[in-house]
Amino acid sequence: MRNHIAVFFRFVLCLQTILTGGFLVCALLPAHSFAGEVDIPHQAPASSLGEYASYLILPSGTGNPANLLEAEQLQGFSRSRHPLLHFGYIESEIWIELSLHNSSATERSFVISIDKTDLEHAAFYTRTTAVSGQSPQHQPPQTIQLSRLPYATPATVVSLPAYSTTQLLIRVQSRSLLTFGIFMQPTADFHESQGQALAQNSMLVGIALSSAIVMLVLFYRSRTPVYLHLGLVSLSLVFFLALNKGLLPAIKWLPLERQIPLEMSALMLLLGLELQFSRSFLAIQQTRHTLDSILRAAITICFFGAIFALLRNTAESNEACALLGLFMIPLQFIITLQCASTSPFPLRWLIVSRALITLGCAIFVLGTITRLQITTAFINEYGWLLAIEVLLLHVALFQRQQELERQAQASHLKNAIAQAEIRARNEFLTQLSHEIRTPMNGILGMTELLEETPLSPIQNDYVKTITASGSSLLGILDDILDYSRIETGKMALDISIFELATVLNDCLEVFQPRAQEKSIQLNRLTSNDTPVHVKGDPIRIRQVLAHLISNAIRFTEQGEVLLTVSYDLDKTSPHIRFEVRDTGVGIPKQRLRQLLDGQQSGDKSGLGLTIASQLVRMMGGRLNATSEPGKGSTFWFSIPLETAAVESTGRPFYVEQLQGLRMLVVDDNASCRLVIQQQAAGWGVQVTTAVNGKQAMALLRSQTNLEEPFDVVILDHDMPGMSGLDLAARIKEDPLIYNNLLVLMLASPNSAPAATLVRNAGVRRIIAKPITGRMLKAILIEELGQLRRINTMPPPDTAQRGQALNLRILIAEDHPLSQKVINGMMQRLGVKSKLVINGVQAVEEARRGKYDLILMDCDMPEMDGFEAARRIREWEAQSQRTAIPIIALTAHIMDEHKERSLASGMNAHLSKPIELNELRNALLYWAKPSIQPLTSETL
Repeated sequence: MRNHIAVFFRFVLCLQTILTGGFLVCALLPAHSFAGEVDIPHQAPASSLGEYASYLILPSGTGNPANLLEAEQLQGFSRSRHPLLHFGYIESEIWIELSLHNSSATERSFVISIDKTDLEHAAFYTRTTAVSGQSPQHQPPQTIQLSRLPYATPATVVSLPAYSTTQLLIRVQSRSLLTFGIFMQPTADFHESQGQALAQNSMLVGIALSSAIVMLVLFYRSRTPVYLHLGLVSLSLVFFLALNKGLLPAIKWLPLERQIPLEMSALMLLLGLELQFSRSFLAIQQTRHTLDSILRAAITICFFGAIFALLRNTAESNEACALLGLFMIPLQFIITLQCASTSPFPLRWLIVSRALITLGCAIFVLGTITRLQITTAFINEYGWLLAIEVLLLHVALFQRQQELERQAQASHLKNAIAQAEIRARNEFLTQLSHEIRTPMNGILGMTELLEETPLSPIQNDYVKTITASGSSLLGILDDILDYSRIETGKMALDISIFELATVLNDCLEVFQPRAQEKSIQLNRLTSNDTPVHVKGDPIRIRQVLAHLISNAIRFTEQGEVLLTVSYDLDKTSPHIRFEVRDTGVGIPKQRLRQLLDGQQSGDKSGLGLTIASQLVRMMGGRLNATSEPGKGSTFWFSIPLETAAVESTGRPFYVEQLQGLRMLVVDDNASCRLVIQQQAAGWGVQVTTAVNGKQAMALLRSQTNLEEPFDVVILDHDMPGMSGLDLAARIKEDPLIYNNLLVLMLASPNSAPAATLVRNAGVRRIIAKPITGRMLKAILIEELGQLRRINTMPPPDTAQRGQALNLRILIAEDHPLSQKVINGMMQRLGVKSKLVINGVQAVEEARRGKYDLILMDCDMPEMDGFEAARRIREWEAQSQRTAIPIIALTAHIMDEHKERSLASGMNAHLSKPIELNELRNALLYWAKPSIQPLTSETL
């Protein structure tokens, strides 16, 4: 790229040198002697009269045309002897004299024109005398002022009588650059040439206008700023050309001395917009701050210059425009060359356009100091040069966009390949995790059972080593999987209500043996204002605390590790602060900063802290730390956790009450079935196992018929034939299984289904593999206690206990599993129901049918439950109908969902999974038309 630029730049310099040298050679050629009188019959149809002219420079307002044509005054005129009249910047009035001799026998008419449109004053005067040999005139010749033709070009018609000499006197004055030629044409030819010029100028403006329209349309469609900037450049060019070519009739009422400053202002505005386009095109604001500052300053100067030109006279506006052009045009050419070496896209057409306008600027400067005819043509037609430049900018811009699109496609392809690699890696890790966890579940489960048998000290040490090694292996595998899921954005939170103290105790209990081995105190401090039950993701909180406590114990040889939990008073919303402090070796500041920024180390601590930091961010907080080498470290995070109000059961569920419970374990893996069977049997639980869903359904129905139904079902998520979700829905749907079962699901963390799917299927909790006896016992006690509270809630009317409900219910639910669960419950309750699958159908059915109550799922396609409830309430108000009770069904448990359902017009809220007794009580309460709506805390 640099070689191409260098070659092109040398070519431009050579071209400038050749042209400049040619101009100077022509300027130095010796001048010829010309007669002061123009013989008309010997002239071409269109002739330049500049070389026959004489001129006189006088102070403004002092010349008199009648006196200047006297013989003694004519002696003061200087001969031009050059086709181009060049006076530079001068405020005096210029008088030009021409003698036109018609030696023919017929009168002839010609148009005398000046090829400069921005003259402030231009007037034509004539005086005709008879030639020798003709009859003498008895009256002295008179000086007559001729009328100008209605064109932007100063022109007049001169009639030349036969055998006569006509003296033409032209007065010109302008504070702009005075370089022009004088031409004589037949009248018809002049009008034709003016029509052609008008057509060319109109075409020129049309090109610029179409360019502006195209760019503005592209900007409207793509919102890419560079299109807007080029469109503004084209619009400003349209305005300037319309002024310069006299195509704006609306401003012709302005005096010429005001039109020229307006034209110069438009030219400076065009220059400023071109600089802004260069800034946007090159995108230097992100990469080259110094050049960007220079460009912004230049743009500001151009815009202020445009305002200055409007407020000043012709001379000052011309000088300001020329000064800005001399500096700004080469500036943008130089900046373009500097950016070419580092630009991500080719700039050759942009360089060509900038070189072209820079060359035009050089010719313009050359025209101010020479009398070359080419400079006059350029000065009059530089509008075409600007139009060509804009067209080249279009080519450069489209080439740039094509290159950017090509780079975007290449980047997209690269990202797609990277994503495919990540997916393949994740699939491999997921499959590896599943293959490892299945036998590891059996190893750790059997090891836990083995610990409860009489063992010698050596055997007990072996068992503990096996347990620690297996747990460490699973921990490493979990970290790798979690990091992979976080990297791909597949990590999701599972919000539920949990007891905070239980999570904290679980963490401490896991690491207590390691702390005791190192003689370290592992303690917990919980402030009194900390809520008991909160809403959040207990698994992720436990995982973050496990990483922090593990690192603290690892790098602490003596002293203590303290876990402190308190209410965060620095936050406006409810936040709980967790802090882990140790008295270990500490971490240097640079290393600590690297760990918090996610830079992993060669050991496991870096990966663990990275995962912990990402999990804290997912939960709405940020992991922070302070450390002092030799004294210890403190890690803390604060996350939003809503306080949850949990009603007391009145009769808590104790461990002793597990004895005699009937449990069904459904898993295709024999080791998993055996481990859970042995663990539960030690608590007095009667355990039955099944290898698939079909066998499980048969056992459930058989036990129901024997009036010895199961109390708990633990099923695996991933089973051949019938998955765990399908089995759970079938259990809730089957009318023969009439009791309220506690359904729990086993799943690997990396393959666990979404929480909403689990709740829709009627599963109360997912248990991560591998399951330990301690964790299983805690989950059973907690969930059975919650289920007992629901099942012991008395109905609103005790007289209706055990009776069939004579109701007609409309159910709006789109999820197939949830449909099975709710339909099965309706059949058990003896309730007639109608099922629809989205909010639109729910609104239509509510208007068409007669229902006692509506069960409305909140998340449905086409129209969600909130909007459907609002539509139903609006229809009821318009038709003055009695409001139908609407109960929200949702898998979300956050308070915001309850508040949103009440705000949309719903009466109550049921969180999935829904238990039979809970649903029965809700139907009994809301089926009574006299009952007023409850608050969100009623159910």
